[in-house]
Amino acid sequence: MTYTPGPWTTDDRPGYAARTIYSPHRRIALMLYDSGSEDPEIDANAALITAAPELLAACKAVLPHVGAIQDRTAAWIGSEYDKLPDDEKFSLRETGFFDLIDQANELREMVKTVIAKAEGGAR
Repeated sequence: MTYTPGPWTTDDRPGYAARTIYSPHRRIALMLYDSGSEDPEIDANAALITAAPELLAACKAVLPHVGAIQDRTAAWIGSEYDKLPDDEKFSLRETGFFDLIDQANELREMVKTVIAKAEGGAR
């Protein structure tokens, strides 16, 4: 699945009962205000949709770095952690080091899910 390349922009016409999102070559979406007058939630949704191409690019850019952090940390744990004295192992546990590894795992999965969803995979 392909999408219209960015950058996307949102019109800003006060008093108009909609927000339109554009790429350089076409209209992407038209968001109508339910009440016929400006709606901050519609404006926020339009801003989020407008940022979609950049958000997807950012997710794709960060994913390999999160994976590298995980891989290097796992390699270090596998080769060096067991060599540490018990008090240093305890210190690492107390600092939240392993919590960071878990958070990196969660972040990696979240980013992978977002990319898949944006590319028409997981919903």
